[in-house]
Amino acid sequence: TAAANNVTQSAGAITLSAAGTALTVTNNVTISGVGPHAIGQGTNAGVQFRSSRIPNHHEVIGYQCDIGTMGKRRIWGALYDESRRKRFLVEGDAEQVSRVLKPTDWNEFVVRCEGKRVQIWLNGYQTVDFTEPDDTVARTGILGLQIHGGPPAEAWYKDIRIKELK
Repeated sequence: TAAANNVTQSAGAITLSAAGTALTVTNNVTISGVGPHAIGQGTNAGVQFRSSRIPNHHEVIGYQCDIGTMGKRRIWGALYDESRRKRFLVEGDAEQVSRVLKPTDWNEFVVRCEGKRVQIWLNGYQTVDFTEPDDTVARTGILGLQIHGGPPAEAWYKDIRIKELK
């Protein structure tokens, strides 16, 4: 995850060609949107949430809803713990993800955070239902749209909605 270098908006889509933009996210929210539609050789993007900037560094620390592939492995809708545990916490069933994924079209994601619980859906299929066991992990933070470093790529996001849960 790198600092924002090139963020553009056109035809209702947000396009990232280096990294992200950030919004503050409260404790209990649903984040929904469509994206990304990727262009280029790079195939790894994501949505950071309940995250915070690492001082004097290009990364953030927090949860990431992964989008795309890592090598030949599909990580669409997986929950990654960026710069903290540095590993996937939960991944959806690979066969089911392959069935619902639209590799050449827009995909719809829903990320729901309620207390310790994090849930993620990809095109209506629930990929993640995770309850955080560590009480010291932040329940608030920034929302960042991410594109992974590496080969040239763009990730397009659109129709992003943030809803506070009551």
